[in-house]
Amino acid sequence: MVGMAVTCLAVFALSQGVEPSFPGTQPKLVVLCVVDQLRGDYPMRWKSQMGPGGFRRIMDQGTHFTNCHYPYAYTLTGAGHATIVTGALPSVHGIIGNNWYDNKLGQMVYCATSSRHQNFPEKPGAKKPGGSAERLLVPTIGEALKKSSAGKSKVIALSSKDRGAVLLAGAQSDGCFWWDTETGLLGSSTFYGNALPDWVTQWNQTGMAKQWLGTSWQKFRPEIDYSNFSGPDEIPGEGEGANKKQGRVFPHPFPSDMGKEYFNAVYASPFANEVLLNASFQAIDSEKLGQKDTTDLLLLSFSSNDLVGHSWGPDSQEVLDITLRTDDLLRRLFTRLDEKIGKGQWTMYLTADHGVCPLPEVSKAKGLDAGRIDPTLLKLEMENHLHEVFGEPDPKVSFFAGDLEENLYLNRPYLKSRGLDYEVVAQCLAKWLKLQTGIQNVYTRGDLLKSVKEADPIQQMCRNSFHPDRSGDLMVILKPFWLVSSGTGTTHGMPHPYDTHVPLMILGSGIPYLASEERVSPQQVAIIIAAQLGIPMVKGNTLKIPQSLEKWLGK
Repeated sequence: MVGMAVTCLAVFALSQGVEPSFPGTQPKLVVLCVVDQLRGDYPMRWKSQMGPGGFRRIMDQGTHFTNCHYPYAYTLTGAGHATIVTGALPSVHGIIGNNWYDNKLGQMVYCATSSRHQNFPEKPGAKKPGGSAERLLVPTIGEALKKSSAGKSKVIALSSKDRGAVLLAGAQSDGCFWWDTETGLLGSSTFYGNALPDWVTQWNQTGMAKQWLGTSWQKFRPEIDYSNFSGPDEIPGEGEGANKKQGRVFPHPFPSDMGKEYFNAVYASPFANEVLLNASFQAIDSEKLGQKDTTDLLLLSFSSNDLVGHSWGPDSQEVLDITLRTDDLLRRLFTRLDEKIGKGQWTMYLTADHGVCPLPEVSKAKGLDAGRIDPTLLKLEMENHLHEVFGEPDPKVSFFAGDLEENLYLNRPYLKSRGLDYEVVAQCLAKWLKLQTGIQNVYTRGDLLKSVKEADPIQQMCRNSFHPDRSGDLMVILKPFWLVSSGTGTTHGMPHPYDTHVPLMILGSGIPYLASEERVSPQQVAIIIAAQLGIPMVKGNTLKIPQSLEKWLGK
């Protein structure tokens, strides 16, 4: 039956004018590409304006899951990258967000650094914590590949964000590098070694990231009317990019002077993606990836889409433009892989770490219940409510610990000093919050430690984001299209479809032509890669290969 299915696939593929690929083909190189904030609807939404060699090549020759969603509540960059490469949920791998409050340390901690390590190269006198995967509690697919190949396979990770590279690489890699907007250089940390390889040093000396000094970000496709495919060039609620100096409308200028302000502007444009693509080409050549007997793994995280989406929003011409540029970037990446590794000798897995909420102003104009909640005012009102219920506290001490985010931490030492039970305080605050504008629901730590009601899917998603040693005392869920924000732009991090929906697309060796509406999760990326390479699955993954791929992978 499988052989007959493969034959039918080959006949269908040939009838479509594409090259058939067959299960069992061991790729020389696997490329896992994460495009930060590439929402799941974008490839189909703008397919008509894309060329044949990028997204459409995957749609025409590879596998495209159109119904891929994260099954947890707090859809954030750190959590997404860790989930993709471990196949585990935040409740298991421990990366519940980008930052969280550590009750033992009494301070906020970041998902991808450690004070025990130092970044390099770095400006003289800098003493920031260095990149580290120590907070990731389970192994990654790269670590599984290293183990199964007895260390012969190479694993290289590159990103524009430190967390994008570190969390993809995990604890074991042959190189983990990220672009530093302080210096405009690729760097790493002592967690991964004590010096940069020669090729990175040489790449840094080229000054590739300096080429946009004094220029501007122009439209990629000026011949088309962008307003027909997105919104007007200026939308209420839009931000103005990096340093609030890039403006709301095209063209967006870059500073003429070198420095952090310039590199921040490049970062919040399509061109930091170009920097990363160029570095990835150098990595393929210098590390000879996919050019030996064992399979290598290249992990890429393109971050600029996230910065652009945060500032201008998903219905902006800027997001349309960077998505069209990402399509062309993929075309060039695929062409390079064909040339260096060989057609049919590599496999690309493409997904995203989260989606994004529309600008509340755009949603409101469409008649939807949408808006912004002022975070400063919200915190003041929460403090005042707790004062009223539990009495006047020390005015210098807050009921809360850490930063004000949807994952709320109570000041436990302070509550203990007043003889207050943190769960009693949490339940009191949850009851009040549920009555506030823009709040859909609130779950306390006690609620999430109990058995989850099957009838409440949002509570289950919160449980999937909840790690008892790291999560807060209350998890706040906003209503759809609402943000905790007093300014402009937008964000992500909720269990609503616009934040959970991402692409899952696969192209290359052993991958069938398939367009599937099967409900899948980015968790399954690691499972599919492990199945394709015939290596043991990493710990902590409870899902299976998507049903529509089982017969092609022989499972």
